[in-house]
Amino acid sequence: MNLRDPLIAQVDAEGRLVLPAKVTAELGLAPGSAVSLDLLENGYRLHRPVEHLAKVYVEPTSRCNLNCRTCIRNAWEEPMGDMTAETFARVLEGLQAFDPPPAVFFGGFGEPLAHPSTLDMVAQVKALGSPKVGLITNGCLLNERVSTALIEAGLDDLWVSLDGIRPESYGDVRLGAYLPQVLDNLREFKETRERLRLTPLSYDDRLKYELFTQTWTGDPERHVLPTLKPRLGIAFVAMRRNIADLPKLWAAGRDLGATQFLVSNVIPYTKDLVPEILYPDLLGMGPVPTLWHDSVRMPVMQVNETTSRVLAGALSWYDWQFGGTDVSGVTRSCPFIEGGTTSIGWDGKVSPCLALVHSHTEFFGDQERKITRHVAGNLRERGLKEIWSDPGYVDFRRRVQEFDFPPCVACGGCNLFETNEEDCEDDTFPRCGACLWAHGLIRCP
Repeated sequence: MNLRDPLIAQVDAEGRLVLPAKVTAELGLAPGSAVSLDLLENGYRLHRPVEHLAKVYVEPTSRCNLNCRTCIRNAWEEPMGDMTAETFARVLEGLQAFDPPPAVFFGGFGEPLAHPSTLDMVAQVKALGSPKVGLITNGCLLNERVSTALIEAGLDDLWVSLDGIRPESYGDVRLGAYLPQVLDNLREFKETRERLRLTPLSYDDRLKYELFTQTWTGDPERHVLPTLKPRLGIAFVAMRRNIADLPKLWAAGRDLGATQFLVSNVIPYTKDLVPEILYPDLLGMGPVPTLWHDSVRMPVMQVNETTSRVLAGALSWYDWQFGGTDVSGVTRSCPFIEGGTTSIGWDGKVSPCLALVHSHTEFFGDQERKITRHVAGNLRERGLKEIWSDPGYVDFRRRVQEFDFPPCVACGGCNLFETNEEDCEDDTFPRCGACLWAHGLIRCP
């Protein structure tokens, strides 16, 4: 399929909508699947069936070689640990139980490369036939040997956390890291990838690569370019102290061969990070115009010095559309549930999302909020497919997909807000109305 070719759904003789096979496969649609639809301004949104497992987050370790100011480990009292060989064997068994096996992302809240067996883990998961295997790292341990092993293992996506492009802004957050060394490691990764992975690419892959790097020659016969795999991505946690670095970060990332960028807001796990957030007007605003906000529709508009302050002040009070695209800060949609994901901690315990893998505290202004870990099952006791198919877990995913929770982020005014155990409408644990991921403020690869 050419990049310019649209995906076409057809209507059969009985008036039923037939989706392309590519779409049904990616969404896990099987005969008899129940699909939820949302009515939008100009169409419908199709939800993934809650029965479909598309991606598994695996936390090899909760240990890290750094001591970052923004880390969740500053806000928990849990023991550190590494995933054992026995537990990882259970992970592999669980992945094999699904046909096809889901994508896998090695991350969580530790440094994956600090685990002595992570490279082997990547190779074993890729050998199972997982369609996409990714990993995120702080880049400090990404030497030539590690880069070579990840490339040869078939890693699809390598994400590197860079929270600044100036040594002072970077080092002020990532305590124990040295930015010039990390950048040298990324240059070495790029060179190693180009040396080891000169392979024929499809026309569409070459087009994407060359358009992005501005090296398009227009020659469809040219068939050898450095492959994009592992594709390099840059993850940036935005705060007041580093937001000015963002334009230079994009430029530097492209020079390093990055083709993916992800920006997230900071989570204030500790009180000293509260002044660093870039979204204070979106938290605890008190009663909103309606439960689901009023609607404002705008044309495409450039955000500059004239418009940015006005728009920022208004976004917290309304659902905004720019050029027909919903850009409201209150999305009320869980990216983990919509993405068909689950998360496995280093101890083998399965949680619905990264936000619930570890018990911790976080702050909304001066208000401390305690987040209690939610465990759907333990791989040491049950298989992954059994846990995923548990009626209670399926029902939880369905409730979160509907997202019939109070908009706690916009309210934040009662004592129930202090935990995720209950809210003003229900006492069923966990309650997700105040989840920063679900409100579009936090993003993960």
